[in-house]
Parts: sequence; structure tokens; C-alpha cells
Amino acid sequence: MSALAYHFIGGVLKHVKPLLALTAASINSYKRLVPCHWASAYSCYGIENREGAIRVPMQFIKREMESTNLEMKFVDGTSNPYLAVGSVLAAGMDGIEKKIEPPEPCQANPYELSEGEKKKMGIERYPETFKDAIDELDKDDFFRKVWEKLLIDEYIKTKRFAWESYFQQVTEWERRRYLEAF
Repeated sequence: MSALAYHFIGGVLKHVKPLLALTAASINSYKRLVPCHWASAYSCYGIENREGAIRVPMQFIKREMESTNLEMKFVDGTSNPYLAVGSVLAAGMDGIEKKIEPPEPCQANPYELSEGEKKKMGIERYPETFKDAIDELDKDDFFRKVWEKLLIDEYIKTKRFAWESYFQQVTEWERRRYLEAF
């Protein structure tokens, strides 16, 4: 891959935690972003690695440069496509402008690495709930500059309301599991 592609990856990985609130934009998204389900749960990338945030699919022999692409595993259909694509591009462009070097590609399943190995490789677990992702976005200034403070602040309010509404519900599973136990 080109230096441009590596710096793009570096920028996306730098911003992936707050980026999740914009690209995996529903409560259900986080039921998909779990280890060992080929959906990605870690801030890493690798060639053909389905468990990392960015998967670099195999290239065609003798056509490597033309066939290189990046699969963003942390984006799903619940996001606003304009916010999702624009945010990924902004994060990648930040990496290009600042020449952010990504860590070495991860060729293993990050879940199977020890905590020490993950730390050494700069691999972190994503926020595990939508609330955690919203909190990451709320702490972040980068996307407030990209999209303007008002848009991000209103987005966060709307998504917090969705989380609070969800969290106040007692599900059928909870009724079955706990009603008779207590």
C-alpha cells in the first residue's frame, strides 16, 4: 500500500472510538461489534483480518495498486450515510495531513492476544455500548470541528435520548430471567 493509504488508516484508527457513534449509530449496532464475529471489535487493521476495524482485502496479482481497497468494518446501515462517509473521510484526511503512522498490521484475532500484546500493538477494544460510543464522541473535539459544534451537540442529545429510552425498558428476556427469581 502507499504511504497515503497508511496515513489514511492511521487517521481512522486514531479517531475510531468517537467515530463509532457516527458509523454504528444505534443500540443494536453494539450487539454486532463483539469479538470473534467477523464484525470488528478492536482498533486495528490487517490484511484479510475480519476482526479489525479496517480489513485490507487481498489484492489481485500483478494489479496490486489498482485493486487495493479498505473495508471499514465498524460502519453499519443504521448510520446516516452522509455523516458516516464524511466522518470516515475526515478522519482519514486528518491522518494524511498529519502523517499519522498506523501501528503494524494485526494478522491475528485480537481477542486471542494477551492484554500485554494488545497494548504493545496499540490495539484497544471499542466502546462496548452505544452509550460508551456517545460518551467518546462527547469528549472529542475533532468531529465538532469537522461538523461544527451545534450539529455534534444536537446529535449527541438525540442519541442520548435514544439510549435513555432504551435503557428504561424492561425486556421480555429480563421478565423471564428475573421475575420468578426475585
